[in-house]
Amino acid sequence: MFIWATTEVKKQMADLNDELALLEEEIEDNPPNALLDFLEADDEVRPQIEMAFKLAKAYAKRTQRGEWYRWRMQWTKDLVPHVDEEIRNLESHLSFVREQREKLHDPMGELQQMHASLKAELEREKAIVAEIDSSDMEQLEGLRAGIAEQNIVIDGYKTDIAQAAAEADRYNAQLKERQSELQAAQDIIAASKRRGEQLGTTADDVSRKRASWHMLQDIHGWKGVRVTPELMEFTYMSSQLHVRMPMINFKPTCSDVTVAQLAVATLSEAQDQFPAVVDAMIIAGLEDVRSGAYTNHRLIVRRLDALWTSYNLVLTELRRLWIKHPLVLRSIGDGSIEANVRMILRPKLRPEFKAKVLVKLTFTKETMSQWPDKLRELGIDVQVAYGAVEPDHVLGILRNHIQSSSPSQHYCTLYDAFGEVATRYSGEVAH
Repeated sequence: MFIWATTEVKKQMADLNDELALLEEEIEDNPPNALLDFLEADDEVRPQIEMAFKLAKAYAKRTQRGEWYRWRMQWTKDLVPHVDEEIRNLESHLSFVREQREKLHDPMGELQQMHASLKAELEREKAIVAEIDSSDMEQLEGLRAGIAEQNIVIDGYKTDIAQAAAEADRYNAQLKERQSELQAAQDIIAASKRRGEQLGTTADDVSRKRASWHMLQDIHGWKGVRVTPELMEFTYMSSQLHVRMPMINFKPTCSDVTVAQLAVATLSEAQDQFPAVVDAMIIAGLEDVRSGAYTNHRLIVRRLDALWTSYNLVLTELRRLWIKHPLVLRSIGDGSIEANVRMILRPKLRPEFKAKVLVKLTFTKETMSQWPDKLRELGIDVQVAYGAVEPDHVLGILRNHIQSSSPSQHYCTLYDAFGEVATRYSGEVAH
């Protein structure tokens, strides 16, 4: 099993190295727009682009780690039937050894009793001989004849005793062999039990789980503040949102859950540019928690994490787009948000063909709460302020780019879509 797993891992590593080499060659030939923007950005915008890169890296790392954990869990499940089968075999061997030991116990007892009886009879015979030696000669000769006859009988007894002793030695050897097998079986059973106990929670497991807990907090952007049987508090999204969850013996009272936005002095202009999205996050989270019958505080944390992660991905898309194209957000009711983006098309080779396009993006509550699964349901409207640009042409480019994206490859979709509009316009003007 381990040799096979090692071979598979080496094979996958070789394939990944080949893919990495191909990707590096492709990046050298066709550097992505995000990297070009990073190189062209000034010192104020570059940290924001780096933050977006780090979020993408963390998301990819979390996905790969999740795949590894699922493989490890399946591998552990596959080992369990083999361990159970070995334990059953060892228990069967132990039963057999015990049966053999009980069979050997009865013959040994009988032989020991026979030996004791013969020894007692021999002592009696010695006493008789001593008594005869002190009597007269006629009686002595008669007794000697009787003793000779008895010696013949005794020799037969000795032969029987020797045979019994040899048989006892064989039984003792078999007993020692069975005891050795029993001890080996007990050692294997003890090792199996220790292995089973190691599958449970140990100090190392606790340490690993604590590290995983902190890693999950860093990846998802939330951090526990207080956990008691009566109250749980945690912050989310770089401590901007503070959740307070009253509980009764760790059972949450959903109607009393509150979410507040904290004042963070270190927020950059890009992070503080979209308060409408944060307000929508708070409203959506409270509505979901208060309307659901959650009986466990962990379920609420997981639900808010899943919901707010989708909103946070929308925020990342808007912040990335805001770096290149100015935009303004406003709430339009029912938890929906409208983003008005101003895009200036200025071809480098033909600056006289400058154009200004106004794009309205409509994010409904359902779209934001299930982003990026609902990416393709994003509402788009295009208007041209000035310039020789067809609104329908720009709208078609944006829709085609978004429709060709997938939930697994959604990062910078809006930024790349607007970049494709600028690239296509520059190419059309040049020709």
